[in-house]
Amino acid sequence: MVFGSEGRREQALLTDQDNALVLGEGGHEAYFQALAERVVGGLLRAGIPECRGGYMATRWRLPLPAWLETFRRWMEAPEPQALLETQIFFDFRGVAGELSLRPLEEAVLEGSQRGVFLYHLAQAALAFRPPLGLFGRVRTEEGFVDLKRSALAPVVSLARLYALLAGSPARGTLERLKAAEGSSLSPEGAGRLAEAFRFFFHLRLKHQLLAWQKGEAIGNRVLWAALSPGEKRQALEGFRAIQEIQESTASRFQLR
Repeated sequence: MVFGSEGRREQALLTDQDNALVLGEGGHEAYFQALAERVVGGLLRAGIPECRGGYMATRWRLPLPAWLETFRRWMEAPEPQALLETQIFFDFRGVAGELSLRPLEEAVLEGSQRGVFLYHLAQAALAFRPPLGLFGRVRTEEGFVDLKRSALAPVVSLARLYALLAGSPARGTLERLKAAEGSSLSPEGAGRLAEAFRFFFHLRLKHQLLAWQKGEAIGNRVLWAALSPGEKRQALEGFRAIQEIQESTASRFQLR
């Protein structure tokens, strides 16, 4: 299975590997170790780098019952930092093999009804804030804004939270926002977040393609001064939408 942006089908030009093996039963370790190394190595040769956090099948390889136990442990007694690091697993998607992942999907939906899991998931959704300073001005780092960290990551986390709160198994961010619309999230809030996600995703991809065409390093940061007036207006509106939903989330879950 794959997870993270690959599980959500939201990869851009700058991406890494996020994969794991789900086994029908234990045993045959040497075979599955070799299989994991072959797949991870092939992706590496194809230009997709290893996950810096080590979330790959070469390390994450468990029988289905062990995966269920792991997921339930994350949901029943979540630690904020651990959940921040592992929440990408809840974006899992099967890509090969005949073993059904339905038990994992059911476990996640069951766990999403527990207040403690949602509380910590809400905390994780507030970890990355939009770069708005005093009077709503954009704060930059040496003139740059990180679109992944400051714009896309918070929308992804909010969409995950509110889709699970609505009891939806959706994976993609836009699908999650649609599932949450009118249920766990107001139609206006869901719509504004969806619009922000589309804009920031397109803007990041546009600048990554320009960098690739020029033979420059591909990244997630854009030079704020290089954006057009229209792009700046849309970015500001997107940042404000994220900020408002995060503030609403903090109030709803009594987070400060």
